[in-house]
Amino acid sequence: MLLRLRWTLLLSPLLFSFLTASAQEPADSPDTLYPQDYFRLPLNLPVALSGTFGELRSNHFHTGLDFKTQQTTGHPVYAVADGYISRLAESAWGYGKAVYIDHPNGFTTVYGHLERFMPAAAAEMKRHQYEQETFSADLAFPPGKLPVKKGDIIAWSGNSGSSGGPHLHFEIRDTRSEEPINPLLFGFPVPDHVRPLIGGLFIYPLTDSSAVNGSGFRAGFSVTRTGESRYVIKPAQTITVRGRIGFGIIATDQLDGAANRNGNYAIELKRNGQTIYYSETDRLNFAHNRAMNSHIDYAAYLLDGRRIQKSHVSPGNPLTIYKRLSNNGSAWFSGTGTHEMEYIVSDVAGNRSILTFTLTSTPAGPVKKARPENPVAVFSYDRPNVYAAPGLRLSMEENTLYEDLAFTYSAKPAPEGAASLLHQVHDKNVPAHKSFDIAIKTNPGFTDTAKALIVNDRRQAFATTWENGWAKASVREFGDFYVSLDTIAPVIRPVNISRGKNMAGNSAIVLRISDDLSGVRSYRGTIDGKWVLMEHDGKTATLKHVFDERTPAKGGSAKHTFRLLVTDMKNNTAEYEAAFTR
Repeated sequence: MLLRLRWTLLLSPLLFSFLTASAQEPADSPDTLYPQDYFRLPLNLPVALSGTFGELRSNHFHTGLDFKTQQTTGHPVYAVADGYISRLAESAWGYGKAVYIDHPNGFTTVYGHLERFMPAAAAEMKRHQYEQETFSADLAFPPGKLPVKKGDIIAWSGNSGSSGGPHLHFEIRDTRSEEPINPLLFGFPVPDHVRPLIGGLFIYPLTDSSAVNGSGFRAGFSVTRTGESRYVIKPAQTITVRGRIGFGIIATDQLDGAANRNGNYAIELKRNGQTIYYSETDRLNFAHNRAMNSHIDYAAYLLDGRRIQKSHVSPGNPLTIYKRLSNNGSAWFSGTGTHEMEYIVSDVAGNRSILTFTLTSTPAGPVKKARPENPVAVFSYDRPNVYAAPGLRLSMEENTLYEDLAFTYSAKPAPEGAASLLHQVHDKNVPAHKSFDIAIKTNPGFTDTAKALIVNDRRQAFATTWENGWAKASVREFGDFYVSLDTIAPVIRPVNISRGKNMAGNSAIVLRISDDLSGVRSYRGTIDGKWVLMEHDGKTATLKHVFDERTPAKGGSAKHTFRLLVTDMKNNTAEYEAAFTR
């Protein structure tokens, strides 16, 4: 698969020392950095967005705009400017069917979750798929192959890939770096007179001697709007702090005519009028995007789904959205005094909301703290880390963690039928930026390595290799792991085909496939012994072959045989066969 993302080096923690409250805003404004009248809208529909740039999603920030398509598919999608199609992609997940257009001004536009491509592009994709006998494809084209003009129809909107409903996903990227840029900075006519919404305040003690209201635990506070743009804590109360303190906020944005809760553009935190934190979601980097899990209070999200945006930045967080920081966005409080705090949340259109609250600093005193963790090792975020126990080995590269970690580990009996102990590898509430390797020792006498694999306590399976009785896998989160067996074949469920059926009135063969544990590795459909394209939709577990000139309708007089072979990651197979007429 063609991989065009250029992975860049992670932001060095030393750079944070330069991002102080005294730093100045860039001299260039969005109007001078990004052309304002160059791109047209990609749809000829009333503008309504269900998602915006920088929105907090699972394990990532959203990197574009989601245009609503009136809950239907099949709307023409237009090239927003002159250029050429540089890339076509098709996948069961992600953007599904996607078009990439390079423009002469140094930007690339991306159109995702499409239903179908324009005829010339569709022909290129289908030719490649039949030549390579594959559905998933990622094709690159030179400038003269598929040129387009502003306003040309390049595709039709759809619901392909990991889409949650019909819409068009639209991005603008820097062609050279492939970094996605906030499309709202390019002057698209998106009506927005709605101020951001603030839903809660959270205050964090960051050291053993820090406290909020005498406690070493995070404290949360409800807020209420008191005017058009002002928020305060409700009920009104005195909040005491001491030591190093961090802050977090629940905030979203809305646009005219839509109830969707979207991402924020800018968040600023001030202490006594001085900025200690300022973030701006103007552009992102795909290599850093998973650090959204460090940007939020990840443990709170796993607990109840709240996405609290922290204003204290972990030293291993590589995101470049943090434009001004003092003490990495935290504040020190000592002695006795009052401190006026202010959160300012803004959108691209200039609407803003402000939360004000007062803190009272107090002298040192007893702190109610959590029970000690009893770590078995201490990991550094900026160095490689290894750990070994009788039944477990772990190794991770530098910058896998966002901050230093007091690592915990234990082992206990696994569920019935497992081929190893269950290994509790730290705590799932701590996010990891990169994958790391674990190896688990199997039970004495175990030999069925062909069907065994590492799984976690949610029965999520990981690609597993073997070495001298050790099962090895790469994982991207902490949690509980053990070795299990997958001996169950995938399941094939025909939707509209059956043995002996006349398919002359059908435009496609449709089936659903699933697997119990390891997941589907491959599928192969044939008609009369020849490979046919099976379009895979991952979210509905559907395979579809659209009849074409290879199998024309002849009123039911032509006889054919359809076969489908599905194989999972442990080589368990299922087969379906049906003779039909057309």
